[in-house]
Amino acid sequence: MEDSESAPELVRVLEGQRSIISALDFHPLKYQIVTANADGSVGLWNVKPDTRAHRLIGHREVVLCVRYAKEGHILASGSRDKTIRIWIPGVRAESMMLAAHSGSVSAIDYSTDGLSFVSCSHDKSIKIWDTRRFTFLTSYTGHSNWVNAVSYSPDNSILLSGSSDGTIKSWSVKDNCCIRSYDSFGGATRSVAYHPSGNYFAAAIEDGCVKVWDCRKHELLQLYRVHDDATTCVSFSPSGSHLLSSSADSTLKIMDAVEGHLIYTLYGHEGPVSFIRFAPTGKFFASAGSDERVLIWKTNFS
Repeated sequence: MEDSESAPELVRVLEGQRSIISALDFHPLKYQIVTANADGSVGLWNVKPDTRAHRLIGHREVVLCVRYAKEGHILASGSRDKTIRIWIPGVRAESMMLAAHSGSVSAIDYSTDGLSFVSCSHDKSIKIWDTRRFTFLTSYTGHSNWVNAVSYSPDNSILLSGSSDGTIKSWSVKDNCCIRSYDSFGGATRSVAYHPSGNYFAAAIEDGCVKVWDCRKHELLQLYRVHDDATTCVSFSPSGSHLLSSSADSTLKIMDAVEGHLIYTLYGHEGPVSFIRFAPTGKFFASAGSDERVLIWKTNFS
């Protein structure tokens, strides 16, 4: 453990929507968190004390993913009902439906320039959408099983996808083709995340490992055998100094991404943790899962 740092502190517990939570995201500008709920709703949680939470109703089945646009003016959700909904966040819950895939929509990510967003699905495909007209642009196929995770590189030139077929693939956005495939050597990939520099990426692997690859040398850089059950999600801090993971073993792990070692194990959830994400400032992160709660943690590192 690093002497200059103290362990993250649990500062808020958000509860009351009574649904298992599949995923979450921080609003880029406000003290607000959005969650993907198993009861088919999208939850809007105001982090400030004594403020109401709201449920956005529209999906017909479990919501698996949610993501704010980079400006926070809209958000997208994906569901087991095979659709994407575009929401204007607010009490009135206005939304537009996109008939997106022929299978569950498992993950969504927005480009940093705000011009497009990407979705992936259990139908084994990845699709890119125009954010201004909400129209389909192109699709990528190549995985032989469910695609569980997708992420834009920081410069939007590459898409990264993780699948139940045991591979992680990188795709050229300009050339619309797969440019490299990495073997997870541990089963399904549940989550992928780029380092802020764009030079590395991390993956949450079904075998309980967290793995980090060097995008330039195309080789495995770090291997963390840290969980006793499937690793469900990974997230880099905005500075790139730390890497966070969640697991079905109910724990969170924090790794020093520079030195390459585990520094903290965090407990607080009463069941499998499905998702974690750092806030845009890096001062907080949130976790959620089967215990129907969102835990907000204050970091004590840069």
